[in-house]
Amino acid sequence: MPPDILNWLHGIETADAIDISLQPRLSRNLKRAHSPSRLSIPTPPPEMPSPKKRKTAHGVPSAAESDASADPDSNSSQDGDQDPQNPQDMTPRASRTSALAHSRASSQLSSHRTTSSSRTGGSSPRKHLAAMALSSRYVEQEDFSETARQPSALSAMRSRLMSVSHRRGILGESTKSLISSIGPALHVDFATLAEYDGCFSAQRDTLGSTPLPEDVVYILESARECKLMDQGESGWNVEVHHPLLAMALRKRQPGHTYKNLFKFMSCSSAPLIKEYKHPSAPDKKIDFCIFIDPKHDQQPDMVSHVNNLRSFLPLQSINITSDIPLLNRPLAVPIETKRTGEGGDDAALQVSTWLEAQLELLHRLVRRCQVLSSTDDDLPALSDIGFLPGLIIQGHVWNFVAATRQDNETVIWSGMSIGATSDVTGIYQIVTFLQILREWVLNTYWPWLSRVIRLASSTVPVPG
Repeated sequence: MPPDILNWLHGIETADAIDISLQPRLSRNLKRAHSPSRLSIPTPPPEMPSPKKRKTAHGVPSAAESDASADPDSNSSQDGDQDPQNPQDMTPRASRTSALAHSRASSQLSSHRTTSSSRTGGSSPRKHLAAMALSSRYVEQEDFSETARQPSALSAMRSRLMSVSHRRGILGESTKSLISSIGPALHVDFATLAEYDGCFSAQRDTLGSTPLPEDVVYILESARECKLMDQGESGWNVEVHHPLLAMALRKRQPGHTYKNLFKFMSCSSAPLIKEYKHPSAPDKKIDFCIFIDPKHDQQPDMVSHVNNLRSFLPLQSINITSDIPLLNRPLAVPIETKRTGEGGDDAALQVSTWLEAQLELLHRLVRRCQVLSSTDDDLPALSDIGFLPGLIIQGHVWNFVAATRQDNETVIWSGMSIGATSDVTGIYQIVTFLQILREWVLNTYWPWLSRVIRLASSTVPVPG
């Protein structure tokens, strides 16, 4: 072996013979460095640039790398070879700087995701309504002031609502003396009503009973309490909307209160059946609905026709929802509620979604009648009823909406206020219009729909 190599090897042995007992700190470090149970990662000296951190897809360092960079010694003491006398050898804890860095990274990531979601408009009612307007099942929003395009049936309903909004015929003639005598003592608004003769009408008595003054004041005070307490939607539903619907549409008769063809109920958990829902509309629910109970129809065989037709329909439901109470009770009017000043666009989307889906169901039932019929003479058509009504309630204010359909295009009409629970006159206006809707359902909608059900309930299968 060449002498220079021998000299080099001899020098290495001399270096290994250094008395490390004089350097206890170095000894421990060397032992850990040569321990077969671990592989230490050397820390670069201060003058060396630190390695770049890997960033996430959002440009934020990962939490694990943020913690590692905040404590460079965290990888040097993870085995059991620790010296309790030396703080350097204790298990490292996450430093405050590391925790703050991790918190900032998480906050930035959350903020980025929220901003991205906002930009996409995934939850925007206006985006959904715009998408529905571009679909093959075209849905357009229109204002009631555009009268030229309205079917005659809808124009007639609008005219009746205009009369109600001007206080004409909102009180039954039979209640004139009662309201004039005791009303003003309960609330000053009754004195104003009593001075206007146009409020009282004998025809109004044919719609249904006019609420007693004390019942109206109860609704007025309940609505005021909800407003002052800043109640949410559910509070308004329980304290104001449901009692008002009951006062207008549910006559209390022991043993007969619910034995009626025309009913309403809460349906806030009722889901839409996907076969009818517009492809661009989100899954939406409503708060109340007015419906028909065929069990109390004058024609006793109506229940069997409804059940027979259900066997051909999705989820065996006569409706656009699979809600159990409504499987065999046809819908008539959807009602959506919101608290004061909240979710106007969302309420419009919810009612639009339900009205459009209901028109789609009726369209399919009419088509089934046409396929099953041997003749085209005198078959039912959607134009026979003209429109479908709906209601949107925002705190005090009740609004009328409607849907019309021509071929594959649906128009949602809005922009008409019925009344408000913030005053006595408004409550009487709401009650009157609810009873007008009941008259329309019983005299126009249900006679037409019951005929459609009879024709469509044939056992002959419909192709395609």
